[in-house]
Amino acid sequence: MPNNSETASASGGFSVIEILVAASIVLLIGGVSATILLHAFGLWENGVRRSHRLTSDDELSTQLARDFASAVAGCGFEGDERQCRFRTLAPAGTQTVALLNVEYRAEERAVLRRAVPAWSGQPDNRRFAPCQELCLAYGASDDPEDVWRETWSNPTNAPARLRFRRAGEGGAVWSSLYARRTP
Repeated sequence: MPNNSETASASGGFSVIEILVAASIVLLIGGVSATILLHAFGLWENGVRRSHRLTSDDELSTQLARDFASAVAGCGFEGDERQCRFRTLAPAGTQTVALLNVEYRAEERAVLRRAVPAWSGQPDNRRFAPCQELCLAYGASDDPEDVWRETWSNPTNAPARLRFRRAGEGGAVWSSLYARRTP
């Protein structure tokens, strides 16, 4: 018959096999949890990047629409697929407007907007980034709706329509069409 002290010490602890099984279970749960957590952080960072890009694209689209809608036709307009220059009217205070020389120019993964008051004042440079590739096309008022020009250079007239295209994810192409409101 075994001694009571021997039985108590043998049943009071864990065997080496039990410790190894418990440690492997803890390591397995920890590894799976870490993998899930790392993937969740990656998805979150990807969503933040897309959100920043979409916000920047939306701000660019809104600003370009405002500027083009108020473009002054008789002051000339120059543009190609990657840049355009024209004069526009912008609010300058209560019931007043300012005439601005505006330039949009594509850079790598960004679009630069430079607005300089026509007579005096400091230039306003704004960089929209990250941004999709800028691709512009122009339409005259007497052109059919499906006809677009890659360039526009007219010292006395601005296009009636502007198409702003950008590449989306998976090869999709998104277009925004703008119309000039000023004569």
